[in-house]
Amino acid sequence: MIAVVQQGGYSRALGLSIGAVFALSSVVLVEPAPFDLACLLLGLFLLHRLRLPAAPDMMPAVVMLGVYALFNVFSAMFATDVPEMVMFMGTTFFLVLVGALICCMVATWPQASDAVLGGYCLSLVISTAITLAVVAGVLPLDVVMYDASRVQAFFKDPNVYGPSLVVAILYLLALLERLAERPLHVLILVAATLLLMLGIVFAGSRAAWMNLALSLAVYIVLRGLLLRGRPAFRFWAIVLAASASIAFGTVAVIAASGFDTFLDERSGLQDYDADRFGAQQEGLELAIEQPLGGGPGQFEARVGVLGISAHSLYVRSLMENGVGGFLSLMLFLGLTQLVAIRTAVVQSPFSATAAVIAASLLGTLVNGVFVDTLHWRSLWIQAGLAWGLYAVCLQQQRFDRWHQLATARMT
Repeated sequence: MIAVVQQGGYSRALGLSIGAVFALSSVVLVEPAPFDLACLLLGLFLLHRLRLPAAPDMMPAVVMLGVYALFNVFSAMFATDVPEMVMFMGTTFFLVLVGALICCMVATWPQASDAVLGGYCLSLVISTAITLAVVAGVLPLDVVMYDASRVQAFFKDPNVYGPSLVVAILYLLALLERLAERPLHVLILVAATLLLMLGIVFAGSRAAWMNLALSLAVYIVLRGLLLRGRPAFRFWAIVLAASASIAFGTVAVIAASGFDTFLDERSGLQDYDADRFGAQQEGLELAIEQPLGGGPGQFEARVGVLGISAHSLYVRSLMENGVGGFLSLMLFLGLTQLVAIRTAVVQSPFSATAAVIAASLLGTLVNGVFVDTLHWRSLWIQAGLAWGLYAVCLQQQRFDRWHQLATARMT
């Protein structure tokens, strides 16, 4: 088992409290969202009990985020819409702090990773169940519908709702692996996974479909590389059985609802894609003209196609924060992906959870080519978990080296 220093101890009540906060993460129709306020209160409550990861390996992430923050402040001088700049930059800094809070919680209490993901997953299962009940005509709640064909649950956009389900689906697969010998738990988990799969389908987000396919493939590869013998056989049996059941259920629901016609239409280029690409091209031209950046949140105000968002994390960060801000953010995200993969391939009680984060984070970063993901709460939850689990992994490695040295001296 992993050796960790748990300052103040980890109780069931604390785990439930953390889970309850993240169970609010799928209700984001208003700003600030209930999750934001609850996260702020949780951070204040736990502030004196959290352990700051002090390993030198963590410093590059801190430095890159610090540089990114400086370029945000510097580029803000060129903003034309000051109120929007203040709001946008404040949201960015707040989400960075949310990621830092999660990192410190997991570094202090590794079990908190399950509380975070458990609450996040439960939130999406419940909101998706309500949404699908509306689609079926059982509940009258139009707020979960983006239009007559697409759902958004309690998010503002189906392109945010759909990808947010990917993390939860992978976590349910990790739980299936963990609870494979409990038939009732397996049935519940398969049913919940099918529910979330239908949520992604009915969201109608092409980027979310791509995100899910990539993340699933990476997760299976990461687990397949680590597992050997009987655990590997059980893993592949679970993957095949669950995939067949979920795929059959998904296809059956799509066919019964007649949604396949809409999916055929969504699979190709849409009329508004030209506007998106045009806005991105103009954003890149502005970035070349103003390499120091145009200011946080200024994309919509600066491009010629007014009202069209960047629809790209990379175009937005380059145009708004300049070359320095773009590079520092890319380095941070790249480092986060690397440490997530490193933690996923190290044998530990948290390797499956780390594989969930490594796979879903890669899907999110690719998703960012087509959708602006900077202010996705799920992105910063993933980043916080990646660095928190990495800190736990480093702590285990230091313990192992100390144990080996002590054993060698005794012999």
